[in-house]
Amino acid sequence: AIQQLVKPSNPRREWTRAMSQTAASALVRGKWAKKEPALVAWMHSEDPLMAEVMAQVPFDAIVIDIQHGHTRTTAALDHLRALQAVQTAHPQPAPFVRVAKNDLGDIGHMLDIGYAGVICPLIETQQEAEDFAAACLYPPAGRRSWGPTRAVLSEAQPLSKYHAAMQVGQDTAPIMFAMVET
Repeated sequence: AIQQLVKPSNPRREWTRAMSQTAASALVRGKWAKKEPALVAWMHSEDPLMAEVMAQVPFDAIVIDIQHGHTRTTAALDHLRALQAVQTAHPQPAPFVRVAKNDLGDIGHMLDIGYAGVICPLIETQQEAEDFAAACLYPPAGRRSWGPTRAVLSEAQPLSKYHAAMQVGQDTAPIMFAMVET
């Protein structure tokens, strides 16, 4: 899933392109399957340049925090583009986002633009957890609306293949973190 871009003068350092949404989730899930921890960075800055800088460090994932950070939903795409544009000598970090609240539209939007995982705060009941999962998944397992235009473009694959990759049980499906805070 990671493609070589160029070979710099130092033969031990190979640059890689941004991983697709599906490859990023599979990489993190692969570590967990081997009982290895994933190294994750948390970003509160509103400046996409900070995302580019953080992507240079070999994190397994970087979380853009909309709930308590300075980033707003509209700027989340700029952060995602920054993470995906950086050429690194290590696998690119999986882009995760912590949304402000358990909202079907906001969660679907973050996945549609290409985030590999969503952290949802303020989950206090089973129904809220089920609503969050439904927001991340396409029918029949969930209620996510169909509109992954940017995610499909960044995947460079047909809609049908993307849809299949997002299904429950696939290593490439969105990674969901429910923050139970009671």
